[in-house]
Amino acid sequence: MADYHLSRYDMILPLEEVEGKALLANGVYGAYDVVPLSCIDSIKSGGEWLDEELFERLKKRGHLVKESAEEELKNASLLTRCWWLLPYRAIMDLVIMPTYNCNFRCDYCYERKRLEKGNEWLGHSMSDEVLDAVFDQIDEYIRQGRHIRNVFLYGGEPLLRTNKKQVEYIINACHDREIKLICVTNGYDLDQYIDILEPDWFDFLQITVDGPKEVHDKRRFLAGGQGSYEKIMKNISLVLEKGLRVHLRTNINRSNLESVMELPKEFEKRGFLKYPNFYWYFKATIGCFEDDPNNAITDLEMYETMKAFGMDKKTALQHCMLYGQITRRVGGAIAAETYPPLRPAACGAEADMLVVDPDGKLYTCWDVVSMEEYTVGYTDLEAKRFRFDLNFPKWRGRTADRLENCADCPMMMVCGGGCAIESDHAYGTMDKGFCGTFKEAFEEVVPYICGNKYKESGEDELGGSWYDLIGNITDEDKETLFSTMSQLEAQDILKKYLRRYKRIFR
Repeated sequence: MADYHLSRYDMILPLEEVEGKALLANGVYGAYDVVPLSCIDSIKSGGEWLDEELFERLKKRGHLVKESAEEELKNASLLTRCWWLLPYRAIMDLVIMPTYNCNFRCDYCYERKRLEKGNEWLGHSMSDEVLDAVFDQIDEYIRQGRHIRNVFLYGGEPLLRTNKKQVEYIINACHDREIKLICVTNGYDLDQYIDILEPDWFDFLQITVDGPKEVHDKRRFLAGGQGSYEKIMKNISLVLEKGLRVHLRTNINRSNLESVMELPKEFEKRGFLKYPNFYWYFKATIGCFEDDPNNAITDLEMYETMKAFGMDKKTALQHCMLYGQITRRVGGAIAAETYPPLRPAACGAEADMLVVDPDGKLYTCWDVVSMEEYTVGYTDLEAKRFRFDLNFPKWRGRTADRLENCADCPMMMVCGGGCAIESDHAYGTMDKGFCGTFKEAFEEVVPYICGNKYKESGEDELGGSWYDLIGNITDEDKETLFSTMSQLEAQDILKKYLRRYKRIFR
C-alpha cells in the first residue's frame, strides 16, 4: 500500500443527501465511486488501513495509483489518442450557411460586425456551384466510411424567404442521403417554410426567444426596428403542431437576466409544455463578444438566479445549458447507458464539426465565421473537394492534455479545456484552457446525480472506468497507438481491450 497514492485527477466530493458516504470522482478515467466518509483520510494517504476489498476496488478503478504525475498525464494523452482513433470519431457534423444575411439586428449579436462589409456581401446566397461541390464532398466522406450525423442550417438567418431555393436543395440532398437536419433559425419566416419541413427529416429546430414580449422585442428586432416576439411565438406553435422538435434557446446577459425567469410561465400559458417535442434552455451569451464586459454573466450567475426565482434544483440543472450538458455527460455514463465520460476536446469545433460559409470558405467554429483569421480552408469548386490549410490542425489538435494550464486539472476529460475563442480573447492564444465557471457547475451537478444514483441502486461503483483500459494495454500496443496514422490498425488494437464497451463499435 505504501507504493500507492491518490490519483492526481481524483476529487473527493460530498454526496448529496447520503449520510456517512463520500464520492471519489476521477475526471480523467471517468470513475465515480462511493466510499465511507470514515475512510477518506486513509484514501488520501494511499490506502493505508483500508480493508482489502475496498483497496482492490480503488486500485482497479484508478483512484489509487502508482503512476507519477508525468505518467498519469501520459495516460490522459493515450486516452485522448484512443478517443481520436475510436470508430465513433468517424462521425462528423457539417454546418451549411446559405447566406450571411439576416432580417434581425439583435443588439448583442456577435455577428453584427458583418454589417460593415456591406449589402452586396451580405445579400448573396450560396450558389448552386458551391452546393454541388459541398454535396460531392459529402458523398466522398460517405464512401470513405465517415458518418455524417447531422447537417446544420445556419446563418445569418438560413430561413429567409429569399433562401428558399437553396434550403430546398439542401433538405432534398440530405434526405436522399438519409442525413438528419438541424436548423438554427430566428423563427420569423418559419411559416414560409412549413410546407417543406418534415418531422422525419429534421432532428430539431433551434429558435431563440429572449424574454417576455417587451424585453424580447428590444433585443431581437427586425432590420426595420419592428418587434418579432408574437410572430415567432405563433410560428413555434405552428411547427410544434406539425410534429417538429423545437429547442427553444434564451440568450442571457445582465440586461435580461431577471426578466427571462418569467418565460417558463409563458411557455405553459401558450401550451408549449404539453408537447413532448418541446424543450427550452437558458444560455449565457459569449462574454468575449459583449461590447460592454460588465453586461456579461457567468453560467454560475445564471444558474443561481434560476434557483433564486423558485426553480427547483432538478429543473434548473435540466434547463441551464452548461449544467444540463454535465448532467447528460456524467449521468448517462453512471446509468451505464454509455461508456465512461471521455471528452478531451471542449466542443465540436475541435472534434467533429465543419462549417461551410456561402462562398465555400471553411471554419470549424460557427461563432467565428466571416473572421478571416479563423478560416481553416476553402471549397475547391473545380475538384469539388474541401482543401484545408495549416489552421485546421491547430483546431483539431486542441485537446485538454496539451493545454498548459489543464495538465493538473481533474476535470480535464469532462471539460475538454473550455472554449477556444474565449481563451484566445482572454489570453491571446487558444493553447490555454478557459475555465469559466465549469468547476462550480461540475461540483454542483455530480454529487447530485451520483447521490441520486446511489440511493436508487445502492451500488458503490457508478459506471465504468477507463483505467481498466490503460492498465491492460501492453507497452507495445501503447507505442503503436501513439504512432499509428491508421484508424483501422488502432481499432484492431482497441477492440482487444474494449470488450465491455462493445456499443462503441458500429
